[in-house]
Amino acid sequence: MKSITINVSLKVKKQVEELLWINNTPKKFKFSINSNATCLDIILQQIMVKIGADASILNTKCIVLCGPTGVGKTMFLNYLKLNYNLETINMDTMQIYNYISVGTGRTNLASTKGSYLYGTYNPNKPFHILDYLSDVFISIKKINSHCSIPFFEGASKSLLNIIMRIFPNLIIFGIKAKNNENIVSNITKRISRDSCYNAIKELSYHIIKKNINYNSPVLKKNWVVYNLIISKLTKKQLLDPEFIKNINEKFIIKFTKTCVKYNIKLHKEQFKRLSKIKKIIWFKNNKNSIKKLEKKLIEFIK
Repeated sequence: MKSITINVSLKVKKQVEELLWINNTPKKFKFSINSNATCLDIILQQIMVKIGADASILNTKCIVLCGPTGVGKTMFLNYLKLNYNLETINMDTMQIYNYISVGTGRTNLASTKGSYLYGTYNPNKPFHILDYLSDVFISIKKINSHCSIPFFEGASKSLLNIIMRIFPNLIIFGIKAKNNENIVSNITKRISRDSCYNAIKELSYHIIKKNINYNSPVLKKNWVVYNLIISKLTKKQLLDPEFIKNINEKFIIKFTKTCVKYNIKLHKEQFKRLSKIKKIIWFKNNKNSIKKLEKKLIEFIK
């Protein structure tokens, strides 16, 4: 999907960056939009003019499914997409990049019809928040033309805050683990020795093909890639297919175990951040919760 070029002054662009996202880093995210609402209004107006949409798009009913990594959102996601006319928009700051799946928990939605902004952006530079907003509007315009409902999914509190500000007519469902044992079990099943080895091969392949720059700032943002692969393997090793093919088994096993530990830690951090958002309606990860969530969903889309 091609992003729109937003024609605004550098001063206004800087204001938007300061308001929405400082240095593309979720930890430094600020959301004090009220004092400078006109700045965001200008940006939104230009986006809508560029894509040929009117202000009514801001009143689109949107659904959000969020939750920390490894919680089991996929079960809810698949059930809802199967039974309702929903199209998915990615709301994860790493899944949004092309060629990078390691450390992202990327679902198979990237290649599914009716799914948007999975593997969209060039991984050699951080995406700009204005690009994301532009592509969200383009996606919603397409979804509305299909008479479907936009369905955001992901774990990014940063992007969720933006979606909440721009689309007030939305309902947010959160999925949380039944208990700590459930978290460990889910993550351990998802992160296997083979999946980790394939992730290393995939990264090596894309660096060799120059799809990804070895020094890309996006790779440095990805903790798993930077701390567990790039810091342990030299550039020469990553560029050597024979070395990757015959990589030390101990390294892969250690890499897999560390990935599991990291994702358990990440799960707790993401849940802590998301739990501060009062608008989220939380459900535990079990089959009974699907019916309760479904009831709320039906009430919302009527």
